[in-house]
Amino acid sequence: GITKAQDSTLVEFRVDVSALKNINNIGIRGDISPLSWENTIMLKDENGDGIYEGTLRFPSEIKFLQYKYVYVDKTITWELSAQNRILILDKKHIQTNDVWNVQNTFDASKLPQVSAIHLQEDFQVLKKALLE
Repeated sequence: GITKAQDSTLVEFRVDVSALKNINNIGIRGDISPLSWENTIMLKDENGDGIYEGTLRFPSEIKFLQYKYVYVDKTITWELSAQNRILILDKKHIQTNDVWNVQNTFDASKLPQVSAIHLQEDFQVLKKALLE
């Protein structure tokens, strides 16, 4: 259904693609609806400054978002080949100031703590997988 303003996080995605020449079909993909890894949501550069923008709402229970920018020519070109961007949805209104293919600095202290019990469980799964 429709996500209403009071129970959602508004994210203004802004990405500077001025380093790319003759590319204008800039979009975004991600892991949480309305984003998906299969479909591109196109962004716009209304004033021609090389910064593409788009605003999306995410349900307030979503705390972390993984995403990447793409451009669509005859094929899809993804930025940041080895990793996704991570956005912490810790405010009602967030604006990104991303630069194409440049990873953001990331404050790991904002990530949730993992308990010793969960770490031990993860270790046992890893150990079992390696030994088998």
